[in-house]
Amino acid sequence: MDCKEAKSLIEAYIEHKIPAGKLPQFLDHMQQCKTCLDDLQVQYAICTAIEQLNRGEDFSDDYNSEVQRDLAKNRQQLMRHARKIRFLRVVTLLLFVVSGFAIGLTNTKNVFRTYLPSTQESRFSLDYYGIDRSRDPVYQAIQKYNEEVIAKLRELEAEQNKELPDEERMGQE
Repeated sequence: MDCKEAKSLIEAYIEHKIPAGKLPQFLDHMQQCKTCLDDLQVQYAICTAIEQLNRGEDFSDDYNSEVQRDLAKNRQQLMRHARKIRFLRVVTLLLFVVSGFAIGLTNTKNVFRTYLPSTQESRFSLDYYGIDRSRDPVYQAIQKYNEEVIAKLRELEAEQNKELPDEERMGQE
């Protein structure tokens, strides 16, 4: 902000009507430019003295320190506001990360099902897409495993029946 723009905002600052977007630049300029600060202090003293005169109050002892306190107060408010904004941004970011993580955890079951479908799901997807079941490798592997298990169970049952004497076999039937 240049001196011309800062001097044009002095009256708005004194009346607490300075635009919020211009206040940080105005405060920075007043901190760096002694000439503009002197102009602010003079105009503040004049405006405040007129108000005090109209209200019938006694004049202030030190207008310059009042201006300095007001500038410091506004700087602190801006710093608090900036910290609040940063905090809200961090909290928002954390909420997005946590919600994304939570959504990811709830969907992992579905992801694993995509890679390891059950027989029923495999049949559904094959029927849905119109694929012949005989070409589904998962379905074929499950069928082959089931056939091997059934064959092994029949072998074990046959061996047990051979080992039992005839009377015991008759009692089981």
